[in-house]
Amino acid sequence: MISKDMNPLDIVYKYPETEEILRSYDEEIGTCLLCTYLFDSLESIADKHELDLEKMMNQLNAVIINCH
Repeated sequence: MISKDMNPLDIVYKYPETEEILRSYDEEIGTCLLCTYLFDSLESIADKHELDLEKMMNQLNAVIINCH
């Protein structure tokens, strides 16, 4: 399971199938999330860009559940 304190690098390393979800936020935040925030926690990224953290985590965890 993915938690709010995990960073994109760890998430994509452990669950490569989540990359597409993380990239889907690029347009909304105006930059490449995986390029700019690779070492930041999901929580800090969501706070900085006023993203729905719960929605993001649900999307990521749903992909993991569906792939395993």
